[in-house]
Amino acid sequence: MKIKGKELPFRPSRAVVVLPRSDGGDDIHFWVQAVLDYSEFFKQFPAPNPPYKKLPGQKDSTPDFTDPDYRKAIEEWSSLKGKWMILKSMEATEGLEWSQVKMNDQTTWGKIDEEFRSIGLSEYEVQRIYNEILSVNSLDGKQIEEARKRFFAQLQQERNALPTSPTVAQVNTPSGAPAKG
Repeated sequence: MKIKGKELPFRPSRAVVVLPRSDGGDDIHFWVQAVLDYSEFFKQFPAPNPPYKKLPGQKDSTPDFTDPDYRKAIEEWSSLKGKWMILKSMEATEGLEWSQVKMNDQTTWGKIDEEFRSIGLSEYEVQRIYNEILSVNSLDGKQIEEARKRFFAQLQQERNALPTSPTVAQVNTPSGAPAKG
């Protein structure tokens, strides 16, 4: 894809989460990156389908999105998808190895918080990681406003670079009444 003839670079949104260690130990750095393709997840875990019910007076059945079993299944599926997104986003951290969590075993994905606690991260540090993961995988008003400001600043720079005076002499000038002096 191009805009104004310029090829757009392939750069998924990335961020680094730095967790300082005040005891003189090494700060902890996690890189997180936007997940661009969910097809692997959808192939392994297709979204649940609601049951159908036939309402009185209707010829066709309609999906029942209020069915308690369906609502529970969609909630569990959404939770699984969120955990998968966390793990995929954190794959941007070079050399990251989980002890208990295995990407190919969804029964271990619920141990993400436990792994974080086992290395001494506080609840707020874990939340910071999750917030950055959400940030790179979505857009919020602050991000959009910052991008808008950068765009308008660039436009202003381009306008400022334009000459402010004519670059050629005017051939003739309009006449008017002589100036009173």
